[in-house]
Amino acid sequence: MSDQATIRAAIKQGALRRLGVLGAGQSAGAADDALADGALTRLVGHLAAEGSVRFHDQAIPEQAQHGLIVLLAATLADDFGLAEERAQRLLAQAEAERRLLRQQVSATAGEPTTFQDF
Repeated sequence: MSDQATIRAAIKQGALRRLGVLGAGQSAGAADDALADGALTRLVGHLAAEGSVRFHDQAIPEQAQHGLIVLLAATLADDFGLAEERAQRLLAQAEAERRLLRQQVSATAGEPTTFQDF
């Protein structure tokens, strides 16, 4: 599996686990995977179109995984019949993650991550 395929699979599985659709060690069925894959493509396209990120769905940087997992889970909540209260919590968390993603990933996309050691 290519790096991008691995990143996409990790995002989809992470979102489905966050929703409670998958347990530890489980893999998504074909229908759930296809639903998550289409939603991920649309989500990244939307984020790129509004200028929140500087990458497309076939070039997702590894550091964007966590934020996209949260956003994808919130996007898929209705499709998996989450209770309204839980869906609202996911949406609130997704908005917070989205703000962080906008600030951090769009500024560093395509650049190596560096750390200063004091």
